[in-house]
Amino acid sequence: MPKLGENRSACMGRLYGYALEGHEVVARQVPNDITRVRIDRDSGLLTNKTDGSTMFEYFKIGTEPKEYVQESLTDTLYSNDESGGESLF
Repeated sequence: MPKLGENRSACMGRLYGYALEGHEVVARQVPNDITRVRIDRDSGLLTNKTDGSTMFEYFKIGTEPKEYVQESLTDTLYSNDESGGESLF
């Protein structure tokens, strides 16, 4: 049985298709003084990740973030226990 919201994307796609039916698609050009950068969704800082924790954002040139988010070197499979050592489970 489908979960609530499971087919939301398909429904929204159809809804937008009906709403925009007959309307011309117009490509927009990004102005020359605007830049697009990939940022971390939580911090707003630059990132090199390409997963769901990031997004592209547009900035006026000169106002975009300059520093990168600190990438964690600890893999999420590991966790620190009370003694300071690492454990897998």
